[in-house]
Amino acid sequence: CDPPRIEGDDAETYRTRVRAFGRCTRPFNYLGLPSVVLPCGLSDAGMPVSLQLVGRPFEEALVLRAARGFERARAFAQEHRPAVTV
Repeated sequence: CDPPRIEGDDAETYRTRVRAFGRCTRPFNYLGLPSVVLPCGLSDAGMPVSLQLVGRPFEEALVLRAARGFERARAFAQEHRPAVTV
């Protein structure tokens, strides 16, 4: 599934793509499970790839500690921070 674009898609195509992304988070939201999504790499096309961690009910602290541990071990965000022009 291609990511939604800011420009170039008609409104219905954009809505369809955004709804498709909900399939990754909707079950956890519905069940009340804590989850976090982290950037973890780039695809062969250079697009960002993410990792989603999900925990048991009321285990938010554990999920956040695991996410922080992954961030420290991987340091992807610091290595691939986009340049910001003002």
